[in-house]
Amino acid sequence: MLKEKKPHIILKFFNKNGGESEFTKIITEENEANYAAQLKGLPEDEKGLLMYHKDKDNWFLITKRRVRSARDGEGYELLLEDMKTVRFCMESPEAYLRKFILTDKDDNDHTVYFDERKAFDSMTQVLFFLATP
Repeated sequence: MLKEKKPHIILKFFNKNGGESEFTKIITEENEANYAAQLKGLPEDEKGLLMYHKDKDNWFLITKRRVRSARDGEGYELLLEDMKTVRFCMESPEAYLRKFILTDKDDNDHTVYFDERKAFDSMTQVLFFLATP
């Protein structure tokens, strides 16, 4: 069985650590159509929960089983069961506040960028939760 986290707990972490902002939204029935391209291909029993959406080429999606991301149009998907660790990027003070690194089980790093501080705060705390066993 695929590793998954309970959606209501993911949303609780998100709301506790900043919540929605200009680019970061909880996906609802009312706004789901705005993210159709990012949600395409998800299994029927898996819904998008949180979306950081700067534009069509720069976004980050969280579901109960995976994360999907695109930076400058190049994307990837990582199942929670394949997520080994998550950490802040330490290459500079600016990077520490904008970039976050997800490491998969094969030790490949995937960098996530959040241009908005509130989005960074709320989404990184959710990612720490998602990476816990």
